[in-house]
Amino acid sequence: MAREEQALLSTEIVNRGVEPSGPDAGSPAFSVRVRRRLPDFLQSVNLKYVRLGYHYLISHGVYLATIPVIVLVCGAELGSLSRDELWRKVWGEATYDLLEVGGHALKTNITTLGPLVLPFSEQLLFFAGVLFRHLFPSKASTPAPPTTPGDASAAAPYIPDFKRAFEHFCMHAASRDVLEHLQSNLGLRDADLEASRAALHRFGNTSSSSIWYELAYLEAKGRVRRGDRVWQLAFGSGFKCNSAVWRAVRRVRRPARSPWLDCIDQYPARMDA
Repeated sequence: MAREEQALLSTEIVNRGVEPSGPDAGSPAFSVRVRRRLPDFLQSVNLKYVRLGYHYLISHGVYLATIPVIVLVCGAELGSLSRDELWRKVWGEATYDLLEVGGHALKTNITTLGPLVLPFSEQLLFFAGVLFRHLFPSKASTPAPPTTPGDASAAAPYIPDFKRAFEHFCMHAASRDVLEHLQSNLGLRDADLEASRAALHRFGNTSSSSIWYELAYLEAKGRVRRGDRVWQLAFGSGFKCNSAVWRAVRRVRRPARSPWLDCIDQYPARMDA
């Protein structure tokens, strides 16, 4: 044991300079410093990060102490819900947030895309509505109640008729609610979103790649003719909304390879089954 302790000791001779006074004044002075080094297993530890870790725990101790309280409160609230109610609560709120944020992104996208693809008459009506809301914000913020179901207020923002700019639509098929909101906000028909609903029905939510399954659906149906314009619209992280516009330079015949070849004749009737 004595040898192990002695192995941890190290000596160092320190030069203290010249003695300023006393009987040894003017002579060099030295001292011996004995140090005890750390064991080998501690030499491999970066003590700087160990100290930082303890400092982090101490400074964030208040926040860490609240975690058990949050778990108890949330557990008590969620424990009173059934599994169906819990899923409805989580996904319902998530879908609402997605639609709200996606609405702002969609507005920015169509405002940029509209002047590039819409006919002049639609652009004139759209910018006239924007100018009206800018000059008369009070009237635009307090619209009169509709007289009949589905009747839009005169002060409501004008939604351009994109059916005059495109023959086919490939919308982001994230869920039924997303497609329904896109259809109502853009004034599209059920036939315009047939490809989107078919892709959602067969492949589920494939995120932004769903617009390519929808384009493949239109090609498999043989609906894309020369001169037709296709609008692909998808959402992404950020939160962002992007569009792609295509014009067919020739008639697209039924392809030999497609993810829809084995079931294309079953749609759209298969969605109603």
